Amino acid sequence: MSRLRWILAAPLLTSGCLGLLLLAPDGKDRQERFDEALDRWNAHALTTYTYEYTRSCFCLPLPPVRVDVRDARVVRVTDLNTGADLDTAMVRLPTIDDLFDLVRYAIDEDARMLEVTYDETWGFPARGSIDISVNIADEETAFSVTAFTPG
Repeated sequence: MSRLRWILAAPLLTSGCLGLLLLAPDGKDRQERFDEALDRWNAHALTTYTYEYTRSCFCLPLPPVRVDVRDARVVRVTDLNTGADLDTAMVRLPTIDDLFDLVRYAIDEDARMLEVTYDETWGFPARGSIDISVNIADEETAFSVTAFTPG
C-alpha cells in the first residue's frame, strides 16, 4: 500500500471504520471489482445451478440451506441440517443475480461497510458483509455461498 493510502487509512483503522475504505487491497474500487465479477458471471450465462447458502442478519433465523435454481428461479430450498425441503413461498432466498442486486444496492447507497469476495472462476459474490448506514440499527447482513455447482 502506498504511503499516501496508509496516511489516509490510518484514522479509519484506529477508529474501527475500516469499512469506509473504498479501495480493496488490490487497489480496485468497489464498482470496478463488482463490474469485473458481474462480467465474469454473465459470460457463463448460467440460469440453472445449485449452491449452499448461509446468512446472518437481524431477521428470521435460517439454517444453512441448499438452493436449487432452475431457469433463473429458486425452485427448491433444502435445510442442510435436517434434509427437509423448505417452502419456497415462505422462505425467499436469492438467486446469484439477486445477490449481485444486493451488492449493487450497497454500492449505490455508498454503504458504510461493504466487504465482498467474488468467486474467481464464476464471478458470483461468494461472501459478503454489508452495513448500509451507521444511523440504522440492525440492518446489517452477511452471507456466504459455497458448494456452487452449475447445471
